[in-house]
Amino acid sequence: MNAECNHRIANSLQMVASLISMESMQLHDDRARRSLEMAGLRIQAIAGVHRRLYSTSLGEDSLDLADYLISLIGNLRPLCLPSLNSGRLLADLIPMTVPPETATSLGLITAEAVVNACKYAYSDGRCGDVIIEIRRNGLDRGTISIADTGCGRSVDDGAARSGFGSRVIDLAADRIGATVRYEDNRPGTRLIVDFPVESSTQYPVLSGSE
Repeated sequence: MNAECNHRIANSLQMVASLISMESMQLHDDRARRSLEMAGLRIQAIAGVHRRLYSTSLGEDSLDLADYLISLIGNLRPLCLPSLNSGRLLADLIPMTVPPETATSLGLITAEAVVNACKYAYSDGRCGDVIIEIRRNGLDRGTISIADTGCGRSVDDGAARSGFGSRVIDLAADRIGATVRYEDNRPGTRLIVDFPVESSTQYPVLSGSE
């Protein structure tokens, strides 16, 4: 039953991505069209990873968040690397078992945060990296962070927090009972998401970079 639900989630995400792509073709404003196209590609990346991983995870009710995000980051690289000016997307992830719904929400948050970092942090032409990390935070909490070393932003910038990407991040976090905060990475910005997880054994770190 859960496998069927996960299959429907993947199909629904793919359908949303297709609808966004169709809508973008109706727009005459180049900037608006590009924004919609990017949103559709992010959702499409998540749908592809979700479809591939839920059938090979630890069970119908759970999957490995590190595997999920490693695959998602791989799908995001073609979108992001040109904006990093020879920089890299780096992953430092501890395997952690979570429900598919949690993985999907954290995937949405990661995709939005990574694309936003690639789009804005290095817009002045400097070269830099975006680093994604997962850590345990006690027995029943996990933390994911997405950091850049770019031009930075005010952590109290209300205007930045009111954009579409920030609203997607906040809604996805609310869905799984997570909290979101921004910190000065000196230089750059770090997004930190604290989310609930079940207690489980920690494993060796998985890393990925390009």
